Amino acid sequence: MASIGALVTDGHSVYALTSRHVAGPKGQPIMSLVGGRKTQIGVSCERQLTRRPFSEVYPEFSSRRTFLTIDAGLIEISNLNDWTSQVYGLPAVGELADLSERNIGIRLINAEVAAYGAASGELRGRIAALFFRHRSIGGYDDVTDFLIALASGQSNSQPGDSGTVWHLRQKLPNEPLRPIALQWGGQGFLSTDGGTTHNFALAAGLSNVLRLLEVELVAEHNTGSQPFWG
Repeated sequence: MASIGALVTDGHSVYALTSRHVAGPKGQPIMSLVGGRKTQIGVSCERQLTRRPFSEVYPEFSSRRTFLTIDAGLIEISNLNDWTSQVYGLPAVGELADLSERNIGIRLINAEVAAYGAASGELRGRIAALFFRHRSIGGYDDVTDFLIALASGQSNSQPGDSGTVWHLRQKLPNEPLRPIALQWGGQGFLSTDGGTTHNFALAAGLSNVLRLLEVELVAEHNTGSQPFWG
């Protein structure tokens, strides 16, 4: 089980965005429960991302032995009329939080974020770290754009939340959420008392995902006015 975070388009086709490790190889049937019945909603696309050299994604940040984990994949949708671009369980979503090495920085630390995962339901948290190293092997490091800590009292994020898009909460209460990151995994940390494990979400920057897959977010599909390309 996994989550679908958003609808995206290359100008010709519309795809569902999720994690690569759940989409599977090209042509893999993707199923969901629709009206209580197992139904095919599409097939996995060949356009996928695993990891890239860190300096390739962030050219102005020099690092020769570090890779950035992205883990994103697309699903070719069978019937677009069955979908909406509105994220289930969340208020209105606004423009992408467009980040690059020119504007990403520590001001994002402790920024509030929200999501809705297929396994955990509504998720609330804060950005705990940028460029978090989640693995080191053979002299090479694997990092991810965001480490997200779940809010106090919130249940831990579960494996079925892979593919969820996290949204940045704005300072003003009526401002729409802004998509910022695609969750692909988690990291467990043992508490100081040694008895509790806290799961943090690992997420790739959505700006990088969209740029490298050469797609854009679909807005306002089946929510009101219809989008067009160009």
